[in-house]
Amino acid sequence: SSSKQYNPVAMAKESINNTISRSMRVSFNLRYQILNSLLLTEDIAFDLGSTKNKKFLPNSAIGVKWTDSDYNNGSDNMSDNITVNTNTKLIFTKTFNEVHKVVFTGMAQTRDYNYASYSSAMSGFGSSEVADPTAGGKITSLNSGTSQNRSVGFLANGHYNYADRYMITAGVRYDGNSKMGKNSRWGSFPSVSLAWRISNERFLLEKEWIDELKLRASWGKSGTSPSGNYTYIGKFSSNGNYMDMSAIKPESIQLNNLKWEIVTQNNFGVDLAFLNHNLEVTFDLYDKVSDDLLQKDAKISSTTGFGTVSYFNSGKIRNYGWEFRIDYRNIIKTEDFNLGVNFNVSRNR
Repeated sequence: SSSKQYNPVAMAKESINNTISRSMRVSFNLRYQILNSLLLTEDIAFDLGSTKNKKFLPNSAIGVKWTDSDYNNGSDNMSDNITVNTNTKLIFTKTFNEVHKVVFTGMAQTRDYNYASYSSAMSGFGSSEVADPTAGGKITSLNSGTSQNRSVGFLANGHYNYADRYMITAGVRYDGNSKMGKNSRWGSFPSVSLAWRISNERFLLEKEWIDELKLRASWGKSGTSPSGNYTYIGKFSSNGNYMDMSAIKPESIQLNNLKWEIVTQNNFGVDLAFLNHNLEVTFDLYDKVSDDLLQKDAKISSTTGFGTVSYFNSGKIRNYGWEFRIDYRNIIKTEDFNLGVNFNVSRNR
């Protein structure tokens, strides 16, 4: 307020604003070769963090009446978080008759995030020497909170390579997330890609002027979940007192039909290389469609009793176009000097 007279010397010498943060990461890694062609890997990581903030503003620094809420005021704020990540992977690799190479991968991932916080603020401490909310005074605020979210994902993937000429990769990812609505908690995201290295065919293998000619094509889906905790849940908050009783009020709408934002992408590409891979040319043609776009804090009619919803699946965006790139390395190369150039042009709609 206008009656406050801040004393910069007292602010610097007698006020307190200290933060102590601690973080620790512990990880365990296991590699077990079950068979010559079968490998098991296990990764577990714990991330722990805590923050403590202590503030005190003595009246010598602010100059207000002892009845004012800012007289000798201080606060304590604490928070703790812990995240546990696990990743279990089974990899099968085998080559048959020196030309057939297969790789199969199975993977399971989990993530568990927990957060807790507490804060208290008080004013009117009897002495500026006693700067702790436990010492008595008037409580001006008291808050605590806790939150948690979990996700789990499963991946199955297969890759086949014939004589480094024909390659195919296919897989599916299955994800579950506690941030999603009850009706679409799980999402399935398949993908497939093909490649043909024409330069390894016999009719091109003897042509010394070309190092690589490769055609590739891919199609796949991926999903994005909303951010935050308890995103889809209808929440309530305390609303002070109603007459002589404590009261609560609705804070957000339950979003059971909240869905994944799904991106479907098609890609076709050509890779060329000449002059011992010093000259490389890449061309890509792509088409990317995002469905059920997650719009944050979408406005709705206030006749519902709410002004916004935390997330809304609100439409579709399509990006399509092409990219062309040339890299020419080692145009001039000496012991002390190297010159190369690159050029790229693209169009996106």
